[in-house]
Amino acid sequence: IKDFLPDYYCYLLMNPNSYLIPILGVYKLKLNKNSDAAPISFMLIRDVLDICRNEIGPYDRMYTFNLKGSIYDRQVLSNPADIFEIDADYEEYKDIVFKDIDFIKSFNKLDITNSQGETILSQ
Repeated sequence: IKDFLPDYYCYLLMNPNSYLIPILGVYKLKLNKNSDAAPISFMLIRDVLDICRNEIGPYDRMYTFNLKGSIYDRQVLSNPADIFEIDADYEEYKDIVFKDIDFIKSFNKLDITNSQGETILSQ
């Protein structure tokens, strides 16, 4: 990760409206100084979701996906196609964070505005 950080940082400075996740820090945690256990490495990132749920219309549906680019243990729904059937129970599901396989087997595309698309393509 150290190899790409300088270019990544410059890119974010030059593209302040980027949809790349801002990395706040990369850490290594050793649980016990005398232990042979491998240290735990983790990355702290900022959430890029900048939408006020109160601005969503009564018939609009917004689903949140945490996409990591992996398929290992990345599914919430037993049948991701069911996401299209949850409109009746939307209130029950609206706060669930779905994962990669849920996205691939349901929407499989992003619904963005023209201005968002232009911003992405201009970077």
